[in-house]
Amino acid sequence: MTGGAIRVTETGPDALARVDAAMRALPRTTAIAGAVDERRITYVTRSKWVGFPDYTTIEHSDGLLKMHARLRFGKSDMGVNRERLERMLIVAGQG
Repeated sequence: MTGGAIRVTETGPDALARVDAAMRALPRTTAIAGAVDERRITYVTRSKWVGFPDYTTIEHSDGLLKMHARLRFGKSDMGVNRERLERMLIVAGQG
């Protein structure tokens, strides 16, 4: 997917809490909607140099962790959204 990435994997019920903690620990990243107990959270991560926003939504339902990271502006994210989701798969115990 140009400018973003999607990952879906089977996980246990505590995976979302682990991923939430890891996302909040990322530089320039803030949760903007949702919560672990709602089983869906959206974050904004701003680029270091210009501050462009990328959005990441993570949801846990029916034993699946569903992650979607995408840019807000432009045409290329230079792979940072894919890389972010790959790191979150490791945190979730699936990488």
